[in-house]
Amino acid sequence: MNAADRHLVKISELLGNLIQDFELDPDEDLLSSGKLTSLTSMNLIVAMEDSFGITIPNNELNRTNFTSLRSLAHLVHRMSNIGLDKN
Repeated sequence: MNAADRHLVKISELLGNLIQDFELDPDEDLLSSGKLTSLTSMNLIVAMEDSFGITIPNNELNRTNFTSLRSLAHLVHRMSNIGLDKN
């Protein structure tokens, strides 16, 4: 399992803690389906930052990055790599 897949699984677990009866579909549009509300999004951001040890800058808080589990996993992967580049 590669890093992006591990991120996807972890984000799915985090969402499962925030959304009742959450089912994993990596490509489902979480915003259009109503599963990801503004409050849930904010809670998810905090959970992802804590779980992955990253900071998600304001310019990354957009619909493109929060559309699906897969897009969230790519966001975490990019932010994780940025953190590695600073060392």
